[in-house]
Amino acid sequence: MNRQITIDRLLELKLVGMERVYRSMTRLQPDEQPSIDELMARLVEAEHLERTQKRMQILTRQSKLRYNATKSP
Repeated sequence: MNRQITIDRLLELKLVGMERVYRSMTRLQPDEQPSIDELMARLVEAEHLERTQKRMQILTRQSKLRYNATKSP
Protein backbone atom coordinates (compact mmCIF):
# COMPACT_ATOMS: atom_id res chain seq x y z
CA MET A 1 0.00 0.00 0.00
CA ASN A 2 1.45 3.36 -0.89
CA ARG A 3 1.48 6.42 1.34
CA GLN A 4 -1.32 8.30 -0.39
CA ILE A 5 -3.69 5.36 -0.08
CA THR A 6 -2.84 5.13 3.62
CA ILE A 7 -3.50 8.84 4.07
CA ASP A 8 -6.79 8.55 2.18
CA ARG A 9 -7.88 5.61 4.33
CA LEU A 10 -7.04 7.45 7.55
CA LEU A 11 -9.15 10.39 6.41
CA GLU A 12 -11.94 8.07 5.29
CA LEU A 13 -11.95 6.56 8.78
CA LYS A 14 -11.93 10.11 10.24
CA LEU A 15 -8.59 9.57 11.98
CA VAL A 16 -7.48 13.15 11.43
CA GLY A 17 -4.87 13.22 14.19
CA MET A 18 -3.22 10.06 12.93
CA GLU A 19 -3.25 11.34 9.36
CA ARG A 20 -1.53 14.58 10.34
CA VAL A 21 1.26 12.80 12.24
CA TYR A 22 1.69 10.10 9.58
CA ARG A 23 2.01 12.74 6.88
CA SER A 24 4.65 14.63 8.89
CA MET A 25 6.58 11.41 9.61
CA THR A 26 6.74 10.51 5.91
CA ARG A 27 8.51 13.81 5.24
CA LEU A 28 11.41 12.89 7.53
CA GLN A 29 14.63 11.45 6.20
CA PRO A 30 14.84 7.65 6.60
CA ASP A 31 17.49 7.92 9.32
CA GLU A 32 15.29 10.41 11.25
CA GLN A 33 12.11 8.31 11.13
CA PRO A 34 11.03 6.78 14.44
CA SER A 35 10.86 3.07 15.17
CA ILE A 36 7.54 1.33 14.59
CA ASP A 37 6.78 1.37 18.33
CA GLU A 38 7.46 5.10 18.60
CA LEU A 39 5.47 5.79 15.42
CA MET A 40 2.45 3.91 16.74
CA ALA A 41 2.69 5.71 20.08
CA ARG A 42 2.78 9.09 18.30
CA LEU A 43 -0.14 8.16 16.04
CA VAL A 44 -2.31 7.02 18.94
CA GLU A 45 -1.38 10.04 21.06
CA ALA A 46 -2.17 12.44 18.21
CA GLU A 47 -5.58 10.85 17.64
CA HIS A 48 -6.35 10.90 21.36
CA LEU A 49 -5.42 14.58 21.57
CA GLU A 50 -7.47 15.40 18.46
CA ARG A 51 -10.58 13.72 19.86
CA THR A 52 -10.14 15.30 23.30
CA GLN A 53 -9.85 18.77 21.78
CA LYS A 54 -12.86 18.20 19.53
CA ARG A 55 -14.91 16.98 22.49
CA MET A 56 -13.93 20.07 24.51
CA GLN A 57 -14.92 22.36 21.63
CA ILE A 58 -18.32 20.70 21.35
CA LEU A 59 -18.94 20.83 25.10
CA THR A 60 -17.84 24.45 25.29
CA ARG A 61 -20.16 25.39 22.43
CA GLN A 62 -23.08 23.47 23.97
CA SER A 63 -22.55 25.08 27.37
CA LYS A 64 -23.57 28.45 25.90
CA LEU A 65 -21.37 30.33 28.32
CA ARG A 66 -21.66 34.07 28.08
CA TYR A 67 -17.90 34.64 28.12
CA ASN A 68 -15.02 32.53 26.85
CA ALA A 69 -12.95 32.01 29.98
CA THR A 70 -10.27 29.97 28.23
CA LYS A 71 -8.89 32.80 26.10
CA SER A 72 -6.94 35.71 27.50
CA PRO A 73 -7.95 39.25 26.45
